[in-house]
Amino acid sequence: MLTLDTYLNFAKRTITKFATRYYGLTVARSLLKDDDVIGTIATAIMTGDWKWDGRGSRQGYRTQCAIWAIHSCVRYRTTHQMLNGIDFNNISHRQLTPLDIMIQKEAPKRMERWCRLAHLTPLQKECVMLYYYYGHTMKQIANQHQISIQAVSGIVGRAKTKLKQVVHEHTT
Repeated sequence: MLTLDTYLNFAKRTITKFATRYYGLTVARSLLKDDDVIGTIATAIMTGDWKWDGRGSRQGYRTQCAIWAIHSCVRYRTTHQMLNGIDFNNISHRQLTPLDIMIQKEAPKRMERWCRLAHLTPLQKECVMLYYYYGHTMKQIANQHQISIQAVSGIVGRAKTKLKQVVHEHTT
């Protein structure tokens, strides 16, 4: 069993690495100054340890729990305007998961193949390509297709679920 200090240090390292990657250095530094945020992320890591089912690596599962907690903390503080003096208009609210990063880094031809193997509908494929490769926001995609933002979110989410299965099958 790990000590509380170990979990807190892991939380700080995770904030330093992933908050900087997803939200920038200013937000990461702000999160590192907030003991409540560090405690929340450490709690998420502890919970991940308790709920880990033996599949995958324990460290990978801890990291996923920590990233989820970071996104939750930033989303909460963004909603409540609680990050000291940070301009929230310049923060990307796109939550990136390891699958998101993998999709973005894949060559378009390989991604086309994955879309075909995942049996994505033409709309799912187009939304995924616009969102990940061309950097469109869900609002822009919704306006282009004359559907709601929630519909675009659902389309991309279902496509990601299908792609996750294909990626897992072809990378393991």
